[in-house]
Amino acid sequence: MQPQHDAFIHLTATGWTAIGSIVGAVSIITLAVFNVLYLKAAKAASRAANAQADAGNRAAQAASKQAEAAEKTLSELRYQFTMHEIAQKEIALAALNEVARNARSWKESLHTERSVNDKASLMPPNWSQVMVYVGQQVPFVMTEMIDVERQISETERQLNDYVHVPMSMRHSQLTAPKIQPLRSSLEKTADDVEKVAGILGVPTLGFIGWQAKTTADSAKATRDSALATQSATTAALKQANVAMEAERAWVVEKLNYPLDYLPRQAELQGSVIVVSIKIENVGKQPALIRNARFRFHPASKLADEPQYLTFAPPDEIGFHGRILVPGEPLYAPVTLACGSLDDDQINAIAGQIVQRLNLYVYGRIDYESMGVKGINQFGYRWDNCMGFALSSDKPGFRRAGVPSAYNFQS
Repeated sequence: MQPQHDAFIHLTATGWTAIGSIVGAVSIITLAVFNVLYLKAAKAASRAANAQADAGNRAAQAASKQAEAAEKTLSELRYQFTMHEIAQKEIALAALNEVARNARSWKESLHTERSVNDKASLMPPNWSQVMVYVGQQVPFVMTEMIDVERQISETERQLNDYVHVPMSMRHSQLTAPKIQPLRSSLEKTADDVEKVAGILGVPTLGFIGWQAKTTADSAKATRDSALATQSATTAALKQANVAMEAERAWVVEKLNYPLDYLPRQAELQGSVIVVSIKIENVGKQPALIRNARFRFHPASKLADEPQYLTFAPPDEIGFHGRILVPGEPLYAPVTLACGSLDDDQINAIAGQIVQRLNLYVYGRIDYESMGVKGINQFGYRWDNCMGFALSSDKPGFRRAGVPSAYNFQS
């Protein structure tokens, strides 16, 4: 009889124990390898996450810088927009104040006489810009602005209707009643414009704060630069004025009358008395003569301001003006308004009768040179050389005896 062994599938317990130990060891090794691989993968994922985090930080920093740049740009745009609004507002206020000044100036100088082609203007050339500003920024004032615009246009029309009437005709029954309504219209225009300007000139609280800060920031720099440039600017301006005055044209006149007495009608035998005005450029640059007006007539006394009856320039000048170069004078004949003088007029001018009469020649020459508008206004009176006079003095036309307004140069 054979002995029985404790076995299972031909393996004893010891064998199975050995196999179990081997399987356990393999499992441990496999788990260790898995853990190593997992750790490597985790480490790689960690590095990737760190890299991604760094990229995110850099992107965040870039975004922050972009946000700062955008905020700075927005601030600059706000500043520019505010400055543009302020500039438009100042332009509007300047235009309105100019209208008010012109209206009041015309009210005090309605004795001025203008040609039909020389229009008096109250409406500033940039009025449309003022209306655009009001419509966009202060629309609640638009109704008042439209009323003011109508008032300015109507007053301007009345003004031109009046100043185009010759001075000699302004005391007629048709013209004289117009002056007081015109003055009232000019004053009302100035008042209405100033009211609108007052509304536009009231700043908002935000603007006050912004303006205060801006003024505080720029005051010191402005003050320093102003002090530094003031003397230089003044010197440059004086030098420029001196240079311009030295180089510009200067138009002068000389009255030519060949006789030392006034001929009577019988002596003239139907002819007329004529004087010649010599117009000469004594400057360095050519002059464009725009207009020249002359009067030659007897009168007991002249008005305080010259009164020229004609608006059109003489044939020697023409409607388009005439260039007058230095050294080439121009001669303009001027005929006595009444043609000749009768015996009573001659005796009155000579002071031989109680009713005294004077004989005047006066005129005005308007010209341009180097962008500068020049005026030569002159007046002469016939002088009999009565009373205290030198033996060499002869009767003739002299500047003495005319109002000061008749002799003016600029």
